[in-house]
Amino acid sequence: MPLKAVVGGVEKDAARAEITINGVQKRVTRIEAWNGSAWKVVQAFVLPMSVSASPSGTITTERVQNLELCISYAVTAVPSGGLAPFTYAWTVLSGAFTASSATMAKTTFRATLDYGQSTSGTARCTVTDSLGTQVTVDVPVLLANFG
Repeated sequence: MPLKAVVGGVEKDAARAEITINGVQKRVTRIEAWNGSAWKVVQAFVLPMSVSASPSGTITTERVQNLELCISYAVTAVPSGGLAPFTYAWTVLSGAFTASSATMAKTTFRATLDYGQSTSGTARCTVTDSLGTQVTVDVPVLLANFG
């Protein structure tokens, strides 16, 4: 539902809105209306949503604990655009490991491996913004227990 604005007597669709507060121009990200019991977003002005992983590239073993538990370096899903707040869901697409913080932006991956063993695969983070828009990023993972 596009927001209509009247400019110079001509009705136009608004894709962006700005307001001046104390002499400073600010971008409006949403317009909300009170429905009698709660505020409801009636129009959002958001940039297209995307997500990247930091660091990028293969996430590898940082340390081995208890001679078997391999833990990766941390990886963070970094959304841009969309409308905060964001939710995060890390899932393992392939490989024998788990995400330690499956619902947080930042996670590590863990696997129990005997000495000399390794596992590799792919993890995916699905990021959802407050409007329900979802984007994903896939992360290659390699965990190894070589002491």
